Amino acid sequence: MNEISVDLKQHLYIWLKSLPFLKHRNLRREFSDANLVAKLVNFFMPKLALENAYPPCMSMTKKIDNWTRLNAKVLSHLGLNISKENIEDLASSKVNVTEKFLLKLATVLYAINQVQIKEAINQMQKTGGQF
Repeated sequence: MNEISVDLKQHLYIWLKSLPFLKHRNLRREFSDANLVAKLVNFFMPKLALENAYPPCMSMTKKIDNWTRLNAKVLSHLGLNISKENIEDLASSKVNVTEKFLLKLATVLYAINQVQIKEAINQMQKTGGQF
């Protein structure tokens, strides 16, 4: 995997630190079991990800199971299908893989959020500004 610029990593870390459920001690290890990714998606899109369906775990097999399930049930709906190789890299906390994935996820969540805001504004304009 290619390197990520220091600047981009800093922006990612600032964004992650703003989230109430992250400890941010060891980013790659914290995200290796897919549990925090489910929490992250749930934070922005509560109807899409059931965070309890991806329990924290230590074994590589269970981490891969969590990632595979999350990929099929959640990430695919966001257009973020990840390969088996990337799932294994995420589960094993491979350098830069987690950061790249989180940057892609942040971009997708931001884009979805912008669409939802535009739809809400359009709806308000149709109703004359009434909620």
